[in-house]
Amino acid sequence: MARSVVALCRVPGIVTLSCTWAWVCVPLSAQEPSPPPQPLVLDPNGAAALALKNSAQLRIDAQSVAQAEAQLREILALDNVQLNLATNLVRRGPQPSLPPGFESFYIKTIHSESLTASKILWTWGKLESQRDLAQAGVETAQAAPAVTRLALAKLAREALIELVYDERLLDVDHETLASLTEHQRVTEKRYREGLIAFFEVAQAEAQVARAQSLIADRRSLIERDRVALRRVLAVDQTTPLAVSVNNMPEPPTTGLKENIEYALENRPEMKQAQTAVRLQEASIRVAQTSLRPTVSVSAQVQDQTASFSMKPITYQIVVALQKPILDGGATKAKIKGAQAGLEAARQRVELVAQAVGAEVADKYVQIDRLKERIAAAEMAERSAREQLRIARLRFDEDVGLGAEVIDAQAAVATAQTDRAEGELELNLVLVGLRAAMGMLDLQEAP
Repeated sequence: MARSVVALCRVPGIVTLSCTWAWVCVPLSAQEPSPPPQPLVLDPNGAAALALKNSAQLRIDAQSVAQAEAQLREILALDNVQLNLATNLVRRGPQPSLPPGFESFYIKTIHSESLTASKILWTWGKLESQRDLAQAGVETAQAAPAVTRLALAKLAREALIELVYDERLLDVDHETLASLTEHQRVTEKRYREGLIAFFEVAQAEAQVARAQSLIADRRSLIERDRVALRRVLAVDQTTPLAVSVNNMPEPPTTGLKENIEYALENRPEMKQAQTAVRLQEASIRVAQTSLRPTVSVSAQVQDQTASFSMKPITYQIVVALQKPILDGGATKAKIKGAQAGLEAARQRVELVAQAVGAEVADKYVQIDRLKERIAAAEMAERSAREQLRIARLRFDEDVGLGAEVIDAQAAVATAQTDRAEGELELNLVLVGLRAAMGMLDLQEAP
């Protein structure tokens, strides 16, 4: 580092300015690179819990619940005592011509303050029906977050499981590439020794290149899976992720009939549909009571500018009866519309129950088929590995071709892929079955 030193010399009659440069070496401390961020390790339950924690839709649903609760409090407040304070200040002019001695009767400035208290006494069920409607609205709003939680947890589990098995298939691709690379090495060695023709080398090289291309495609698919999972989890797209196979879904231990009964009792969609029925029933009661009378009482105390005809402080108490007489048939129309809505809501309950039962049955009947598929793939893999061992021995003994080794290795890879895809489909079916039964399972999430 260069530093300058400036000196000002004072001599009588002369001012001298000198500048000297000096190089000073200052050691710079080496900055250690910051460690890479630790990956976010998730299993299916952890992914579901994180997705629910970060969900914007659940926050929106919470605001809808708060809005419905506020409407209920507004209805409940109608039954409380209401207080109103009013004040007025009036300045009048110009002053009229009055006979002498009567000028004081004209008041230029008038003020008045009034305090009014009112209370509804009887509504003959009108207020109660409005309260029931608002309470049903709260229950309807509260049912929506449960539906969102179940669907979002299912989506997060499925996204994570798909990533788990795509990474497993990448391991299969790497194993295949390693086997084909070894076969290529053996083929080239035997070609140099003059034991086989060049087409065996070319064939082996082509298979290695194809395996490398498949690995590149698989890695691209895995990155897309990570993007999809981060989106479901609502985390930054630069967040490193690592997946765990802990807490994979387990099949229910009960039969199909018990599973459907459990689903009808626990699916939030069923509760949501049933709440819609109660909402329509409350709407009918509101329409039926809209023409009933209302009795209320109010008391008012007023302080105002005194005049020759008015005391400064006055009060009044009023008991009021209000009864709608004729509304042109609007109430009958409302009742008829609410009854139609009630019937539609009841039919929707039946439709939801049928859909829930069909969804549970569809997932349940696939379990045995997928287990058989996995068992068949395991047997095929064992057979293919034995065929691969024999093909390699035949090739080494010059009684077989390299194509036999390549075909046997392809059979091994196919069996491994079938097994992984079968296990993937089975786990997705189990996730779907548990979600169809209304099993959220968040209590097990880390």
